[in-house]
Amino acid sequence: MEKANQEKYFWNNYLTILSENEVKPDFSTWYVRHCEAFIRRYKETRLKQHTAASVSSYLNELINSPKKKPWQKKQAIDALQYLFKCIRAPLHQEIDWDYWKLSCKDLEPDHDLNYRINHPLVNTTSFSSTARINVDESALADEINRLRNIIRRKNYSIRTEKSYSDWLLRLLKFSSHKDIIR
Repeated sequence: MEKANQEKYFWNNYLTILSENEVKPDFSTWYVRHCEAFIRRYKETRLKQHTAASVSSYLNELINSPKKKPWQKKQAIDALQYLFKCIRAPLHQEIDWDYWKLSCKDLEPDHDLNYRINHPLVNTTSFSSTARINVDESALADEINRLRNIIRRKNYSIRTEKSYSDWLLRLLKFSSHKDIIR
């Protein structure tokens, strides 16, 4: 069989695997492109000669790439999974594909890493609706920020920071009626 015919036969088998796994035909082109990028990256290594280490190395680079969005990374991981399934390589079952897909997950806005980035210490608008009592907002903000600084230095959980801040806010509002804060 000629090389061109072998490639055509190979990619037809790959497209069959994609359709069996309910990948929409519109996305097939992208799956093939992801596979071609992997093959180009390791052009001296035949597909069946890959090890879990070489694929994991590639996936690690993919995950840490800031250029691709999480859904693109997941699609590339799926593409490689189907590629190794297509050639019936034992590698298909050796790699924990779900682990790599979970590594691409978008973080929720209130996730620990995002929360601290998106909630700077000087933020008086983050107080709950009960902060609308006639209390000097800057005094509350200073006290809350001081507490947040201490909590962040001690690397406490973000949930702990939120809870302690809410408790302190309630205490300060309560004590403001007793002329403690000035």
